[in-house]
Amino acid sequence: MKSVLGRKSKRCGKHAENYLASSPASVPFVIENGSKNSETKLRIKSRSFSMNFAPKRGSCGRRIEKVINRLTSPISPAVASRSNSSLVSSHPEEIYTNLPLHLISSNLTEQAAETLFNENFISNRIKVLGMLEGAKVHVSDCERLMSQKNHDDLLASRICNSPTSVADISSNKPGTKHELSEHSMDSYLIYAEQSAQTILSDEDVSKFLDLLLVFGTSLAKFLNIDNAMDIYKMALTLPSSIGLSHPHNASGVSTMAKIYNQIGDIQGKCGDIEDAIISYKNALKLYGYFPNNAEIAKTFTRMGNAFGSMGDLDEAMKSYQNAHEKNLQVSGPKDLEAARSLHNIGVVYRHMNELDSAMEAYQEALDILKRELGPEDLELANTMNNIAGVHRRRREYDDAIRVYKDVLRIRREKLGDYHPRIDLTLIAIGYCLRRSGRKKEAKKFYDEAMK
Repeated sequence: MKSVLGRKSKRCGKHAENYLASSPASVPFVIENGSKNSETKLRIKSRSFSMNFAPKRGSCGRRIEKVINRLTSPISPAVASRSNSSLVSSHPEEIYTNLPLHLISSNLTEQAAETLFNENFISNRIKVLGMLEGAKVHVSDCERLMSQKNHDDLLASRICNSPTSVADISSNKPGTKHELSEHSMDSYLIYAEQSAQTILSDEDVSKFLDLLLVFGTSLAKFLNIDNAMDIYKMALTLPSSIGLSHPHNASGVSTMAKIYNQIGDIQGKCGDIEDAIISYKNALKLYGYFPNNAEIAKTFTRMGNAFGSMGDLDEAMKSYQNAHEKNLQVSGPKDLEAARSLHNIGVVYRHMNELDSAMEAYQEALDILKRELGPEDLELANTMNNIAGVHRRRREYDDAIRVYKDVLRIRREKLGDYHPRIDLTLIAIGYCLRRSGRKKEAKKFYDEAMK
């Protein structure tokens, strides 16, 4: 049998910049009221996210079409009447939980790969573990297989004295991490296709959307952006024909908002900041149905980061302030999330050269962080580092040196002596010493940073 890992990878995604380019400025959802029971349904406008994907080659495109066709076709009474007990395999649960992991741990990577591509195995894994829980196990297995295969390739290259290197394994060259993540895409689509056969209710649709979110997140983690966007785009097309009831299917709507956030994150990393902001706004409109959802503040923070990267400090400030207000509403003034939003507000004030306001925000954040995390946490050190930066901007060099030395002590304890942040902190101390006229002391810190 031809090795799954030896197959030629077939790219099924397009460059991330091309995705969702037609996304409207407003969220592409409309409210529909049923005429019979006045049930409110939420669906995506077909003009915004068409179900007609661009032509794709290979198995990925065919499987995407099969999944969508299955999900958008009516469920027959015979299928809908099946009981869950009739779907369960007679094999022990441990087989469908642990078999691929056992094979990987035994260095039987080829056999593990064949198992993760076996439709019967995947189908039974879904039936035994459940659609969503099985997906999480499946992703873990695929990621473990990728890690093991990367390790084996690197070891083989050293034994054979071949040119393969760690840099190669991180690139898009055949047989490397990128190609392995392409194979994971194939396996995820097989899993999605098999899962689509088990959908009997709105609750199952919500689980399926969660499943696609899990798969897309996994692919994005391994920098397979094209395929991650394929998965997310497929998720966004589904409600156009299925319909997501609100508030009955609140979980599905919340998952759709998370997918918009993930899309925005990818767009931002690709430099499509304006598209990313649109995606975040779409997520916020969906979260508007759940005003106490903690994810709202995180979405505002994402928007603030995006506006900040564009240099739009006013909009960044508005977003961070909205995040802080939502954190106060949901978690209270002493919560870590409130401290983080205060830190972000301080950053914008500092860039606006409003140093007093920046110091006030940083100090308030620091008080919460000390209380919640203790005096030796790295997150605490980051806020202290910014406080020292404000002192330096004010030319309060003695105060800056004192705080920087505390930062240096915490970072050395947590990161060791050779982390880049250690060198940056040493240079900052040296700069303050030199500006305060203590050039000999400054040279010691500069020299230490250069070692």
